[in-house]
Amino acid sequence: MRHFSHFIIDEMGWNLAGNLLFTVAHPVPMMPAECFRMDGFIGRMLPEENVGVITFTLILLTTVNCGVGIILSFQFRYMSIAHGNRIAKIKPRWGYLYCVLVHLALSVPFIYVFPNWSINVADYPNKSQLPHTERLFCFNPQGPEKIAALGFLFAVFLFAVVSLIVFTTLCFRHLKLNVLFIEFETAKLQRALLGGLTILSAIPIVMGGIPLMIAIFFVGMIEWNYSREIAAICIVIILNHGTIYGVTTLLIFKAYRYQIRIMIVKVANKFVCVRNQQSLSKLLLCYRGGAVASSH
Repeated sequence: MRHFSHFIIDEMGWNLAGNLLFTVAHPVPMMPAECFRMDGFIGRMLPEENVGVITFTLILLTTVNCGVGIILSFQFRYMSIAHGNRIAKIKPRWGYLYCVLVHLALSVPFIYVFPNWSINVADYPNKSQLPHTERLFCFNPQGPEKIAALGFLFAVFLFAVVSLIVFTTLCFRHLKLNVLFIEFETAKLQRALLGGLTILSAIPIVMGGIPLMIAIFFVGMIEWNYSREIAAICIVIILNHGTIYGVTTLLIFKAYRYQIRIMIVKVANKFVCVRNQQSLSKLLLCYRGGAVASSH
């Protein structure tokens, strides 16, 4: 559970970063044009096209890494069940290095492929589709750059969805095979943990991977009817994924709820101590002031 919490922190950290970026920058799809309008704080303060492309790239980069974090977490759970003895012999630093390399292996190609798809608004081929040029940033509506960027994103999230299903299935399979060789309480704990992980795997699939693939598909099919509305609805669903995932994690795992409770109690105790110290200081000042007045 302690090591598994590191993977949950990893994916939640990327999700938080993406939500924070989306809070200050709202890229709104503008189909049938292959463009987005940058609303929010960044859109008002920095309306340049390059800022919009960079911000949108960073938002999608956090989304990609959040998917990678989810894949790694379920891969680790499968390895701990199927190959627990081998995992125990590996030093943690090699595990951290492996996770970093996997993140980089998907982040670096994305950073190269996605910005190459962008195009200046002045060079957009179908200018009649552009509603206005204020705070817009656009991408080439056709060509190999579009296929490479959208194909890469679609493949990453399809791989994430398939990986979650495969690793969860393999976990249950190995647990069923190992039930004859492990203690009853251990099997019971593993079964309860896997039940929780199944719920946790359903949330990223239903509220993350599938809406993302649908949004990517309709961003590619910009001339289809209601493509903008469908993409916008999918974005709203994806933005709420992290909140539901985090709350569900705390509801499923009692150990995490216990740690959160300890943190809240510590913060509350410090706050109460500070208030008590301030009250005591005021009381002492009043006492000293009264003593000085009585002496005179």
